[in-house]
Amino acid sequence: MKIKGLDNGYLYTKSISDNEHMIFKSAYSTLDKVISGTAYVNIDGKDYYIGAGKTITQVDKTDHEINKVCTLTNLALSGNNDYSLVVGLPIGQYKLQKDKFIKMIISYNNSEIIFKGSSMNINIKDVTVYPQGAGALYSMTQVNGDYILFDIGGLTIDVALIEMMFGSPSIQKYDTWYKGIVTQYSSIIEQVNMRYNLTLEPKYAEKILTNGLIIDGEKKDISFIQIILEKYLDDLFTDFRINYPSKTTTIYLCGGGASLLFDLFKKYFPQTILMQDCQFANATGFYRIGQQKYYKYISAVR
Repeated sequence: MKIKGLDNGYLYTKSISDNEHMIFKSAYSTLDKVISGTAYVNIDGKDYYIGAGKTITQVDKTDHEINKVCTLTNLALSGNNDYSLVVGLPIGQYKLQKDKFIKMIISYNNSEIIFKGSSMNINIKDVTVYPQGAGALYSMTQVNGDYILFDIGGLTIDVALIEMMFGSPSIQKYDTWYKGIVTQYSSIIEQVNMRYNLTLEPKYAEKILTNGLIIDGEKKDISFIQIILEKYLDDLFTDFRINYPSKTTTIYLCGGGASLLFDLFKKYFPQTILMQDCQFANATGFYRIGQQKYYKYISAVR
């Protein structure tokens, strides 16, 4: 049996397991468009090309087709048959959605999967759901104390005030804001297109934020994007200052948008720390939770 920490993000699916560090875009197409960089899988007689195409914008993704397709593709890519999974939900959805999410993932065992021409007998033995952000703290060497953790994802931003005692987190206060970095892509591309007479689509904002903007081989100034991002964070920071001990508590950032916004957080909250391998922090934490929970079972089977 393989233990896996699986972070089903709105933008990317990430996982950590023994000698495995996997990431692909949470998107699929049902038509073969000869798209490079996609993985092909057949689930219940339907063809899926994973990594490009349709994404998800609805808040509740627990019973969405994309969650099923990306989860089973991730497991098929690992090549094992039996799994115990630790997965996450936005902290604001955790209490209401966790039981539903477990049932949905276990129901994937009824699926017929063909990958690389072979039938896969995937068996999900157990699923544990953990709040995103809180799970990321398990990716660090644990120390006692109070922390504020921001998990900056594609669609959501989770913030939590967490007290660590004896290596376990106690969540004192939390919020989920549906203001993830994707919500700013249209504004960013609108300004880029206006300044440089381009016709780029919003999806290109991620590449520009990560790698910069190159036109005709020349790297262009995109410092104006910082103004957009500062305005974007202004309302969020106002709410945060009112409701959290923002001046007296260490702040950790994780998630796919953490590295993009770290400098702005650091500007206003000097005690901010960017977590190591921040995009995989939840998946790593989930995997370590799984090791603690399932190790005795694996040892008994062996």
